[in-house]
Amino acid sequence: MALRFSEEKTGIAAIFERMQIKQAHVAVLIVVLLMFVLVVALIVHMSMKNEALNREMQAKTMHLQSSSLEEELSEAMSQDNQVQVEESATTKEAEKQLQEEEALVVVHVSGAVKDPGVYQMGAQARIHDAIELAGGIREDGIDASINLAAKVSDGMKITIPSENDAGEEAAQAELLFDPQAHISQENSLQSEQKININTAQASELMSLDGIGEKTAQSIIKDREKHGPFRSVDDLTRVGGIGEKKLENIRDAIYAG
Repeated sequence: MALRFSEEKTGIAAIFERMQIKQAHVAVLIVVLLMFVLVVALIVHMSMKNEALNREMQAKTMHLQSSSLEEELSEAMSQDNQVQVEESATTKEAEKQLQEEEALVVVHVSGAVKDPGVYQMGAQARIHDAIELAGGIREDGIDASINLAAKVSDGMKITIPSENDAGEEAAQAELLFDPQAHISQENSLQSEQKININTAQASELMSLDGIGEKTAQSIIKDREKHGPFRSVDDLTRVGGIGEKKLENIRDAIYAG
């Protein structure tokens, strides 16, 4: 009986010993599983963190690229606007120049030219151009006293004197204008003894009979304000110059 109890006790002890071994194995397995879970969690965390960093870098890169594109676009638009403004100004200037070139005037060239007649030319043309259209000045023509650089105007008559002309006609070219143009201009080429009231300085005007410093300054101010005098008769619009004073100096002046 005692022997049987002892054997049963030994069997129970063996069972408990086996159970402890199994519990130890289970504990080790649990520890291993926990470590595996921790490693997996750490890997997943690092992966998510790297992905977040990559997204942040991509966002920053896209923002920088967007800013750069906006700056380039803004600069390109600014350059385009500047080019458009320059092109617009150039176009307007070209149109203005074209209009001036396309404007035509009609002049009458007579006297000592090879082919006198009426000619049409651009508004920017000079007397020299008109004479050339008329074939040029003949050998007996006199051009020494003619301002070939002066601009032509609509309705102008240019008479070139010749060596055979007598009196004053041999010393000047008459420039006659259409009366309907409301332009009254005397001969543009006068003798050197006369004073041009449209270009004379105060000292020159003061050399005229009855013209003092105050009146001379008034003449200069008047032509600066209202434009050149079309004829010597326009001097009466200046304060201090009446008909009597004008008659006293008429032979000594001209409106050129």
